[in-house]
Amino acid sequence: MTDVAGSRSALRLAECVRAIIDLHASRSSALNACRIQTSGGFFITLSEARNSADLLVLINPDLMTRIPRLLEILNFEKTSESRQKQRRNVALVGDSSDKAQAQDNIAAHVECKLEDAGLVASIVQCRLEKNIHSASHHHDISETQIDQLASLIEQAHYPVFVWAGEDFVFPLGDLVIESVFRLIETLNKSKRSAGLTLTSSASTITANTVSTWLHGNPLPISFRKGTPEYQPEYYSLQSIVSRGDTDLVIWVGGLEEKIELPDTDAKTIVLSNIETENSDVFLPVAMPGIDHEAHLFRSDWVVARYMQGLCIKNGHSSAETLQEIQEKINC
Repeated sequence: MTDVAGSRSALRLAECVRAIIDLHASRSSALNACRIQTSGGFFITLSEARNSADLLVLINPDLMTRIPRLLEILNFEKTSESRQKQRRNVALVGDSSDKAQAQDNIAAHVECKLEDAGLVASIVQCRLEKNIHSASHHHDISETQIDQLASLIEQAHYPVFVWAGEDFVFPLGDLVIESVFRLIETLNKSKRSAGLTLTSSASTITANTVSTWLHGNPLPISFRKGTPEYQPEYYSLQSIVSRGDTDLVIWVGGLEEKIELPDTDAKTIVLSNIETENSDVFLPVAMPGIDHEAHLFRSDWVVARYMQGLCIKNGHSSAETLQEIQEKINC
């Protein structure tokens, strides 16, 4: 959980010592990546969503709580000025939240468990395709709410679906995302539609982007054979810990709100701005964008944002600390 420079240093050190490097939230980032690698997808940037979309479908209303300025950034607030002549609407799929109830521009809300969001997407897809028989399954979701959502999507010129991968780490969560992708593909047969994937952790996108630059694949990557090897299931953090396939875990941080070390008997080294007593070795590092200058990739993967340090401290960054470790071991 660090910036561009820290991610580069972590990859260099992993290659040097022939280690495996992975994200703490690898499961959430892999949900979108696996689908894109197999079947592709339609995606949108923040700027295009702000300037062109007329319907925002949030898969999980809690996104407005975790990303408080989301509607403001995308120009979908009730008071926002828009160059578009048509009305801009917001629709929600999932359990309601206090912030969602406070919005007065919510045109439709399908209240359901997040595990059932894929079912909602599939039913809407069937209704848009006029496949009534396939859509008439038994479920506990309000038919009226589904009709309202389907009508909004059908009338919209440019509907955009927004979700965060970390919300779907439950069993079969990948099928929910697959259903949303298929609905977007159906809509693109007659109009423009796209997905906008977000994450509450800027370091997730940053680390994956840097890894793709340097080695052609996102994380996890193994250097055990001397060359980068990409097997996301086998080399994931969860898989490695479950089979006891490591004797040392190095946590590289600086941006995290809390440290969740894996449950393992292996020795642990923690680089973080949050002090912890659960590690064998703790190395304090400065916070990117606060204690030192940094670059972080934006959530739509389009651009790396420069973050000027707000204050000057004597702490070392993650990149500097990792570089010093690599120099000490002479590799």
